[in-house]
Amino acid sequence: MDIAHQRLLNQRIEGERFTKPEDVVRWMGAMQAQAYQEALWAIGLRTQAATAADVEQALAERKILRTWPMRGTLHFVPSEDAKWMLALLTPRILAGDKRRQQQLELDDTIIDRSRQLFQRALEGGRRLSRPDMMKLWMSENTPPQKAPPSSSVHLLPGFDEYLLGYRDRSAVIRTEHAMKVVPGNNGMFLPMVVIDGQVIGIWGRTSRKKAFDILIKPFIEAGNVQEGVSEAVRRYSDFLDLPLSSSGIKVNSELL
Repeated sequence: MDIAHQRLLNQRIEGERFTKPEDVVRWMGAMQAQAYQEALWAIGLRTQAATAADVEQALAERKILRTWPMRGTLHFVPSEDAKWMLALLTPRILAGDKRRQQQLELDDTIIDRSRQLFQRALEGGRRLSRPDMMKLWMSENTPPQKAPPSSSVHLLPGFDEYLLGYRDRSAVIRTEHAMKVVPGNNGMFLPMVVIDGQVIGIWGRTSRKKAFDILIKPFIEAGNVQEGVSEAVRRYSDFLDLPLSSSGIKVNSELL
């Protein structure tokens, strides 16, 4: 069984993609979202043609929620599932935070007061930014399926579930290269270049005034995949609604 290609299909990176951003999140169940811009792309790459603005519109319309359902880490979750996820998973997180709450002098009374304050402020579909919530807090004196092609290429964001979601990652990346995606094993997953299901390098974006550059740093010889890389960058460009700069796509000449 080809685990890597099956995973590409199952996670809708290849094959039949979704038309709506919220359907991606519903299919995945929950998606890492602590790195916001990369998390938007994690949704976008699994759609047929959604842009960053489309994903953010789904967030604005509450079709997708960004919250802390597990491990104290931000995730995108389906709006209809957020309530039961939080009810099931957050008691354990909160219990583990008791010591930190004591350090911050946050007792149950203060937490209950802040909950009531924000519930009133957000009633009726009203919205508040984080700075606005802080102002309110302080003003109230409360605390704060087809077989994949032979040369499929994908630019995956950092923290993408394709790699992050598995304890054993050997099906999609060689053990000797794993630390290049998570340098120093510090929990920070870099954006990945995936060819034929295998993580073969990392990539980054440099923003310019009205365009962007792409730099690819391979750690495996990828062969002649220029057309596939160009198509993957085109999809990302369409998602951002920004053109690639005249500098185009740069590739490190030396392997990492």
